[in-house]
Amino acid sequence: MLGGATSRRCMLRGAGSLALLVGAMSAEGTTAMSAPAAPKSSDLWTPLLADPDAVIVTGVLLGERIRVLIDTGSAATVVDAAFAQRVGLKPAGIRSVRGDIGSVALGAGGDLAFEVGGAKLATSRYLVTDFRPIFGADPGAPNLILGVDALKDDVLEIDFPARRLAIWPRDGFQAGTDAERFAVARSARGQLSIPVAFEAKAPVVAALDLGSSNPLTVSPALAEALGLLQGRQVSSAATGGVDGISISRTVSVATLRIGRGLLKDVPCEVLAKTDSSLVPAKLGLPILERYGFALDVTGGTLWLQPAPRLVTAPFQRDLSGLGLAVVADRLRVVHVALGGPAALAGWREGESITAVNGAPIGPDYVAGGLSRWRYGPVGAKVLLSLADGSKRTLVLQRYY
Repeated sequence: MLGGATSRRCMLRGAGSLALLVGAMSAEGTTAMSAPAAPKSSDLWTPLLADPDAVIVTGVLLGERIRVLIDTGSAATVVDAAFAQRVGLKPAGIRSVRGDIGSVALGAGGDLAFEVGGAKLATSRYLVTDFRPIFGADPGAPNLILGVDALKDDVLEIDFPARRLAIWPRDGFQAGTDAERFAVARSARGQLSIPVAFEAKAPVVAALDLGSSNPLTVSPALAEALGLLQGRQVSSAATGGVDGISISRTVSVATLRIGRGLLKDVPCEVLAKTDSSLVPAKLGLPILERYGFALDVTGGTLWLQPAPRLVTAPFQRDLSGLGLAVVADRLRVVHVALGGPAALAGWREGESITAVNGAPIGPDYVAGGLSRWRYGPVGAKVLLSLADGSKRTLVLQRYY
C-alpha cells in the first residue's frame, strides 16, 4: 500500500478502452448477466472495513469470503491474480485497458457472479491482474475491485457518517429528503461525472472516483487553464497504479463548489500526463465521503446529502513529505516530496523505516492507525527508526 506523499490510485481510470482486445478471446457472453433483485431491507446494510484510503466491504465469490473495494472510477470489475488462481478463475484472453498514465494488458474472463452485503451482483466480463504493485504487502488488501459494470441493476448507497454500505434494487429507491440530486454524464471511456467549479471559475466536469485516495485530481491541461500552478506552493507526489508510477504535482485549491456546497482548502494532484479523451478532473474518496452518497449508474443520477460535521472539517493531508510503500515489516521511501519536511531534512528514496515513535511497522500499519502519524499536528516531532539502526526526528509541516 502506498501512503504519505504517494497516492494509491486504484486502477482502470476511464476504462472505456476495455473494448480494445489484444489476442484471442474465448467465446463469452456480450449481454450482461442479470442478478436477481434483492428486497429492500435493513439487512442489506453492511459495515465498511477499517481502511482510511478506500471503501472496502466483505463479499462472497465462488463460496469464498472476499474483501471488495468499491471503485466508481473503474468501468470494469477486476480480480486479484493470486486469488483468481486459488479459486480456479482462468482468464480466457487478454484485454488492453487505459489508466491515468498509460495502457496495460490484463487477463480477461467472461461471466462472473458474486455477492456484496447480501446483494447479488454480476458482470459479463471481468479482468485479472496482480494487486501487489498497488497494495503492497497489506493483508487487508481487496481480492476484488467492483467496477460500475456490476451496478447496472442497482443503486449503490454509502452512509459514510455511519460507516456502512448497501446495494438496493433500482426500482423504488428513494434518496434522503435533504439529498441534492445531480445528473451524471457518462463519457465515451465509461467515466461517470458531474459539474464542479474551481475557485469561482466556470464549471468543468469531474469524474466520480471512490477508488482514488486523492481528494481532487486534475489533468495538466486543466491545471494550466485554471491557473492552479501559479501563485501558490507547489510540491510533488508519486502516483501509482497498474499502468505504472509517475511523479505528479500537488497544490491546494482555495474553493471547490459541488452543487449547493462549497469545500475549502482542497488538496489537489496535478497529473504529469494523461489522455486527452479522459475527463479532466476527478473527485476522490476524501471529498465524496463527506456526504451521504447514492449512485444510480443506469439512471444517470447521483444523490449527495451533506454530513455537516464532515463537509466543514479540514482535509487531512500529509505533513511529512515522504511517499511510503508498506513492504513486509518496514516502510520503503519511494518518493520525497519537493520542498517538504523530509526533503529539507535530507531524506532519500530507497531508505526504509522500521518503527514510528518506537512502534514497529507490522501488518496492521494502516488498519491499526499507526499510519496516521504523518497527518499531524503541524510542528509535531516524530521519531523514525531506520533499517540501518539509525534514528531521525522529523518535524511535521504543511508544504503545499
